[in-house]
Amino acid sequence: GLTASQVLFVIPVWAVLIRPLCGAKFVEYHRQFLVPILLALGALPLAWVGSRWVSDPAARLAIATPVGAAVYLLLSWRFNREWLMTLAQVVMRQTHPEEV
Repeated sequence: GLTASQVLFVIPVWAVLIRPLCGAKFVEYHRQFLVPILLALGALPLAWVGSRWVSDPAARLAIATPVGAAVYLLLSWRFNREWLMTLAQVVMRQTHPEEV
């Protein structure tokens, strides 16, 4: 239900809030959602193939999660590098807060 409401309201929220407040164009704003979704959809088949031979659900999850995460990060390196670099900076600040 929550996902459906998010999908239902994404365009009205852009039209009523985002566009008037910051002037972001439709494609410019929604591209920020589209790229990660497409990368996740690209990682999904490899995670599924990597874990489909395991019958235990917990073991399947334990295999599919790191496989999917690794593929997602590799795809992000290729297609969404700016986000990945920002994520690395945030992690480094959390790991070494005294250096900031």
